[in-house]
Amino acid sequence: MTSCAMSILPKQPKLKIWDPLAVRFGWVSCCWYYHWNSATGTTDKSAHANVDFMPWWLNDVYWNDQIAGSRSLDAFDLHAYTDISGSGLPLSQQQALALNIRRDWWDPNFTTPAWFGSNSVTANQPLDHIPFPIQRARAMANTRLRLAFVVSE
Repeated sequence: MTSCAMSILPKQPKLKIWDPLAVRFGWVSCCWYYHWNSATGTTDKSAHANVDFMPWWLNDVYWNDQIAGSRSLDAFDLHAYTDISGSGLPLSQQQALALNIRRDWWDPNFTTPAWFGSNSVTANQPLDHIPFPIQRARAMANTRLRLAFVVSE
């Protein structure tokens, strides 16, 4: 966790010096699992008070910005894949699934049919079978950062 934040933070202010109009995006990570767990694994989380990765990272960026006296990010960037397969389903069901799965992003009442809907990847987030990452990211990033979302197939 620490190395991720520290590899990005020192470079960000330099970008604004070079191009004052640049928009600095940060924390590009894919997939629901990696929003809550770093690629380093569970030992990394336990070394950081068992705080989930995304809120830990945002908090670390915030405090480093407070110390530096300037912002290092302009936008918090989340990437995701649908994490669901329609293979073996009839075409009409595949099409319905492709349309419906996007509700993961915005609907706080939608239980995801993706694999993590029945397999918890975080012990700290409420209703982790209902992703709605737009609202979660907005709450975590507060009003300090703009949000960017990239959803891929």
